[in-house]
Amino acid sequence: MKTETVLSIPIGFFAGFVYAPSVKIIRELFSDILEKAMGIYTIAWALPFMISALIVPPLARISINLVFCVISLITMASGVVDLVAFRRMSEVRAESVIRALGALRNTNVMLIGVGGFFILYMNWVIAYWLYDYLVSSGLGITYASLAFTLFTIAGLVAMPLSGHLAYRIGAKTMLLMDIVVYSLSGVAIALMPRMPYALILAVLLGVGRFVITPMQSSLIAVSVDRKFVSTATAAANTFWQLSGILAPYMTYLLASMYGMEISIVLSSLMLLISLIPYSLVRIR
Repeated sequence: MKTETVLSIPIGFFAGFVYAPSVKIIRELFSDILEKAMGIYTIAWALPFMISALIVPPLARISINLVFCVISLITMASGVVDLVAFRRMSEVRAESVIRALGALRNTNVMLIGVGGFFILYMNWVIAYWLYDYLVSSGLGITYASLAFTLFTIAGLVAMPLSGHLAYRIGAKTMLLMDIVVYSLSGVAIALMPRMPYALILAVLLGVGRFVITPMQSSLIAVSVDRKFVSTATAAANTFWQLSGILAPYMTYLLASMYGMEISIVLSSLMLLISLIPYSLVRIR
């Protein structure tokens, strides 16, 4: 087994520790404007996809190892800054393991876990298959790349705006509305992968894809006891990530049987199933 493969295991393992505590910290620091804060926070999730195109190529020309060294140093420096900045958060107290595990039996956590599974499934379909589908459907590499650029930019703009809107109408309502947008835009771009429709639909798809992230995080934060936000977030996220195991194989299977167009359409429509569990979540 290659060294890279072995080292990818602890990298992925420790990366999983970031999301849950960060949601709890935001819940504690910005409880009065939670949705707004979450919308701004989640910009950081999409931004690296854009700035990496500026940072990675010049570093890679020197050495590919330098890319990993620089990114690792930036990550460690960010961790030190966070440690110093949040060292006085005495109000964020850890609960006992037994009490924290009780959050796993929370109905809201289960519902959010199931709903998020279908959302993450769709995310994986887009990540693995949509670009190649657009290129092979005649859009071409240039316009397919432009479509994905617009997809990301739309998400970056939409996330903070959605936070402000959710602050007024609630994260749950915003999430349900966004799921419909995400699903229908996925169906539409699969059926119309050509200019100019693909570019317009890529913008809508980007809004749907990225707005869901802060809304899911906000919904978890307001649907469980604040002491157990971190545990609940980790539990839900674990279930969401299981979709990453299923999505590549199911998409390939459906594409082999019915073609990639139908496969993406079915995946997009399946996203609507998440409306059921999310609509049943009760806000505390």
